Amino acid sequence: MPRPSKKKKQVAAASEARRKKRHHLSNESDEDDYSGDEFDCGFDVNEDNDQTISESHRNAMFKLMEASKTWLNNDQRSLVYIGNSRTTRWRRKVFFKKAATQTSTLETFFINANGKEISVNETSINETDLQKDIQQQDSPVLKLRLQSIHQYLNLLNKKWPRIKAATAISEALGRGSYYAKNIRTWTNNYVKFRTLPVIKM
Repeated sequence: MPRPSKKKKQVAAASEARRKKRHHLSNESDEDDYSGDEFDCGFDVNEDNDQTISESHRNAMFKLMEASKTWLNNDQRSLVYIGNSRTTRWRRKVFFKKAATQTSTLETFFINANGKEISVNETSINETDLQKDIQQQDSPVLKLRLQSIHQYLNLLNKKWPRIKAATAISEALGRGSYYAKNIRTWTNNYVKFRTLPVIKM
């Protein structure tokens, strides 16, 4: 026989609690009917019996209060809906994704921490070295990257914006925005260290 799942156990426990509650309510109604008959007979109840009933009621109330505290402490679910369900998170994700398609990238809003990526003096100093590296390079992939850097530096000397210059070179080579971003990364690395970073294309 397969083991009952957690959901089945919870349903069984809930049904058992409801059954006990109905049984308890039915017993209380029977007691009320019985005591009602006594009260109809002229409230002929002695003090000892009245004290016993009040004591039992007090004990029952105390037990119910303790049980309610335990239930509140053990309950893991929030009593107030905070909008954190799986469907709500999915809807928010779809909404933010649609909104992001109509906005610019973060690169257009922020400037490099150093104030600028490349200065004109640095590009003029490294242009001759770059020409030598292009001629000495045997790998066609690295040679294409160095040529892209050379064209990028030429456009910067002509006062082109960095992102626009890299995008123009990338589109001329039939590439996308990722290649344009790599051109800027390669240029920064080449100006600082005269080497190209290893980037998987």
